[in-house]
Amino acid sequence: MVMREGGLVVVVSKIKAYLDEVLLRDKVTKMAGFIDNVIACSTVAITAQL
Repeated sequence: MVMREGGLVVVVSKIKAYLDEVLLRDKVTKMAGFIDNVIACSTVAITAQL
């Protein structure tokens, strides 16, 4: 039982590490898109004020 729980912990931690990596990449991509949107909106706002 102890071995199986230990093995399960290893599997869960590997899955968690994988998901963290995927989610991090996803967050970075979304963040880049968000920053692009902010820059675009700022540019439009500045242009509109001129």
